Amino acid sequence: MIKRFTRVSAMAMMALGFIQPLAAQVRLQSSTGNAISVDFKMEAYGHTTVSTSQGEAFLYTFEHAARLQEKGAPDLPKYTRSVIIPDNAKMVMEVIPGEFEEFTNVLVAPSKGVITRDKDPQQIPFTFGKEYTENKFYPEELATLASPYIIRDFRGQAISFNPIQYNPVTKTVRIYKGITVKLIAKGNSTVNAIQRTASLSEVDGTFAPLYANHFLNYSSSRYTPIGETGGKMLIICPASYMDEIAPFVAWKNSIGIQTQVVDYATIGSAAALKTYVTNYYNQNGLTFLLLVGDNAQVPTSSTTAGDSDNNYGYIVGSDHYLDIFVGRFSAETEAQVTTQVNRTIYYERDLSASDASISKGVGIASNEGGTGGDDGESDEVHMGNIKTDLQGYGYTISNCYQNGGSASSLSTLINNGTGIINYVGHGSNTSWASMVYTSANVSALTNVNKYPFIISVACVVGNFKSLTCFAETWLRATYNNQPTGALVFCGSTINQSWASPMCAQDKMNDLLVANTYKLYGGMFVNGMFQMIDEYSTDGMNMADTWTIFGDPSVYMRTPSHPNGPTATTSCGVPANLVASNVAQTSATLTWGAVTSASSYGLRYKLSSATTWVDVASLTATSYNLSGLTANSTYDFQVKTTCASGTSAYSATKQFTTTASASCGVPASLAASNIAQTSANLTWGAVTSATSYALRYKLSTATAWTSVASITATSYSLSGLTASSIYDFQVSATCASGTSAYSATTQFTTLSAGGSYCAVGSTRFSYEWIAKVAMNTFTNSSAGSAYTDYTSKIIALATGSNTVTLTPGFASSAYSEYWAVYIDYNNDYDFDDSGELVFSGNGTAAVTGTITVPTSATGSTRLRVVMKYNAAPAACGTSYGDGEAEDYTVTFSGTTPPLPTTYCTSKGNSSTDEWISKVVIGSFQNVSTASGYTDFSAKTVSVTAGQSYAVTLTPSFSGSAYSEFWKVWIDINGDGDFTDSGEELFSNSGSAAVSGTITIPANLALNTRMRISMKYNAAPTACESFSYGEVEDYTVAITRGSGRQEFTDPVTETSILSIFPNPASTTATLQLNDSYLGDVQLMVIAMDGKVVYSQQEAKPDNAFEICLPVTQLAKGTYSVVVFEGAKKISKRLIVE
Repeated sequence: MIKRFTRVSAMAMMALGFIQPLAAQVRLQSSTGNAISVDFKMEAYGHTTVSTSQGEAFLYTFEHAARLQEKGAPDLPKYTRSVIIPDNAKMVMEVIPGEFEEFTNVLVAPSKGVITRDKDPQQIPFTFGKEYTENKFYPEELATLASPYIIRDFRGQAISFNPIQYNPVTKTVRIYKGITVKLIAKGNSTVNAIQRTASLSEVDGTFAPLYANHFLNYSSSRYTPIGETGGKMLIICPASYMDEIAPFVAWKNSIGIQTQVVDYATIGSAAALKTYVTNYYNQNGLTFLLLVGDNAQVPTSSTTAGDSDNNYGYIVGSDHYLDIFVGRFSAETEAQVTTQVNRTIYYERDLSASDASISKGVGIASNEGGTGGDDGESDEVHMGNIKTDLQGYGYTISNCYQNGGSASSLSTLINNGTGIINYVGHGSNTSWASMVYTSANVSALTNVNKYPFIISVACVVGNFKSLTCFAETWLRATYNNQPTGALVFCGSTINQSWASPMCAQDKMNDLLVANTYKLYGGMFVNGMFQMIDEYSTDGMNMADTWTIFGDPSVYMRTPSHPNGPTATTSCGVPANLVASNVAQTSATLTWGAVTSASSYGLRYKLSSATTWVDVASLTATSYNLSGLTANSTYDFQVKTTCASGTSAYSATKQFTTTASASCGVPASLAASNIAQTSANLTWGAVTSATSYALRYKLSTATAWTSVASITATSYSLSGLTASSIYDFQVSATCASGTSAYSATTQFTTLSAGGSYCAVGSTRFSYEWIAKVAMNTFTNSSAGSAYTDYTSKIIALATGSNTVTLTPGFASSAYSEYWAVYIDYNNDYDFDDSGELVFSGNGTAAVTGTITVPTSATGSTRLRVVMKYNAAPAACGTSYGDGEAEDYTVTFSGTTPPLPTTYCTSKGNSSTDEWISKVVIGSFQNVSTASGYTDFSAKTVSVTAGQSYAVTLTPSFSGSAYSEFWKVWIDINGDGDFTDSGEELFSNSGSAAVSGTITIPANLALNTRMRISMKYNAAPTACESFSYGEVEDYTVAITRGSGRQEFTDPVTETSILSIFPNPASTTATLQLNDSYLGDVQLMVIAMDGKVVYSQQEAKPDNAFEICLPVTQLAKGTYSVVVFEGAKKISKRLIVE
């Protein structure tokens, strides 16, 4: 039935009384194996009026409604709930509309889209999108079905109801009082399908209330919860924190949470950790994951949204609904771990149920938001509604809003004792920014034994990866060495959206007052589930990056549940675990006696394994293990059995069995027969090796590709990428064990255009190429018929370059003939005119020059051939005695003008920290500790005007420290780093830092780069400092690959004059502007190839350059001049 109302004005609608939002209801009508029926009822709705560019407009809402959030489209509410669906069915939706009303002559305001909390929604104007020109109702569907997802045991699907539709052209609002949705299983679906090996009869007791609250059709009577307050916890912890976390492990075990600790060093990376957690969940079952340490100790994972500890908890299915509860004790010292352990144990075990702080709370809200929040609420209205709910539950809530609150008043409330804090507003890395409260304020708190749990909606307060964020400060805070701060804090690693986290915060507090959850993790995660249901992709992004700092299993002490959990046994946990008499396959394990113990249980395993070997009913306090694997690390734990029950297992202790004999590391790694997509890799044999393992990767990648069980000392790779630098390493496997991997060796695949002819001698035992030196580049080598050194880059400048070629002899010296070839035109041969660039002969080193033409740009192949007693050719593999070597050569515009000396800079001590890896674009260099290292023989090839990714990695002998980095390039080649713009990069952190550098267009074509890392303070280019390291490199500049885009309009062409134009012999270029300094001139042909390059100093406003054109073919060219960062272009015709 339809009730139609026409000509209703805004004032008339307000008279209907629908101003404040009222509740809607969703009820499950029926749920069988393959069919589900759900009814939506809306008895009343509300609206508010806003000002837009088209006049006063309405925003409709009803209680607990989310917004569609499609920017520019009508801003309308929706209501979302989830149901459990069959494991692998495709659900088809049937929508049955109910009675509706229509109102005409109504303007509905457009949506502002998803707004992050670094902005104020009230300051963002309403923008009317294309939907306002379309004569149809929006949204078109009365209900929609989201993609299926999995939460541990169940497959779910969210239904969204759209009871209000709007036609912007006719200005008609249609409001439905009821909508019925029927879901029917038709066929199969592979989207997040569950493949069960047995029917489900039991569920984790910690997740049972989550299922009941989240799914409309969950039936608790069908499934038996296992352990309402139990579950299993996995703790990932560095070995250095094991002793500090041990009391926490013992406490959790004592209250029924089966807890195991694993050393992160046995896992090794974020990707490996995600795999480890997934396997652990599948093999052992898992409820809680606790990471102990900062990012440097146990790294966070990531999703497309940002840094994400929660990504470790996405296990079943490919969705963003957590399958376990994830938290972090973020700590950089043992003391910080102890602080969080002691605070948690005190709160759960020792805090009196009558403590007044339990029933107190604080609400904090910004004065912004307007109608942009969830349910159309401002931050203050939102927090007021939460206050009403909490006070009805028994809390006494104090406001500390942006309007009227202060840092001092909040500190007083916390120091006097408060059990819960809700915050909604702006944030920064180190503060709440609405009613400003900083990390310094937190550190000054004195609230010993009065610890609130905190629900924070704010930007980046949990951004912990490379700094100590606001959330971490709450968990690390102490006063007189006693814990203060917060029990647990949820903080985002990214800018949070305005509305969606408010939805989650509402849900968390609703669940708290409904007595649905006693554990912080359950309350937090269920709130996020509702947020994902309602806000889809935006909700997923928020869920990925909202981090629990603290114990996710912590038991919240509330007015209705003031008591903490109780220990289930009083039987002591064994201590003083020791491994002695450790041999290749055996060890003796001992532990301290426990009073009243009747027996002990021992379990042990390889550290890399997940399954324990149990030894039960031991009456002594020692046990001899046998049958172990040599050269392997083992974990072991012990528990006690008493008359009163069984204790938890002890903290894990480790020992490593001895190796039977060492297995040598392969050496003499080499790459040959390199083509575009293939290469042959070889290495020297290792005595007693039974097989070898090879791993290789692109030099810019982090993940290796491994090839195991190779019985030969060579292997042919295929499927490689052309024009790419690869790393490879080899390890040996012997009967006694496996060696470490060798040092990294590199090779470069050929460009995609073709391959070079083979070259090499038939014998090199009498003579060989011992050393190649060109300008500052040198390479020394032993004998080989042919060696591919294309991973080594020789920088040559236009004009004259020095070359020295040195032979090596087994005994007598012979007359050797030399030839150097350069493939200038990149056509994969050395046959063209001018490509034999050097020749000479003698019985010792030969010296000369290579003259590079001004047209040479980019990079290409350089070949050095030495032949006994006759001039060598560029190709051929059977020319007798001698050797051939290939290199990569890059060209720049002038003879390399590197100053002979630069100012001194170094770290006086590099034993604690040093530069271990430098990556700039495709260039990388790995090094060991040194106060200063001159790597100027290593060349970083870059392109003028281009940006390059930079990653600078420190290494530490022990604890990680805060290191400050800077990168300078001597842009004008004047021998210093003091000129404007020569500092190109600056960053700091206790782990690898990343960013970009942009190469100036006016960079000297061959110059010095300096990288400095200094402990705890920003370095200058010329200083000696206490701790850190400095490294120098050579930068070789090219103008791209030698081919430039041929376009005329660039900038300010009136500055450049060319006459005569057309020209036949010479052309004069005149620059008329105020720029003074170096200018770079290029002439570019129609095919994009740079045919001429020159660098000059411009001393006056009017400056002329004489350009010879006789060597240029007739045709049209583009003349490009770089004045610093400014690019000027004009056409030139040569006839």
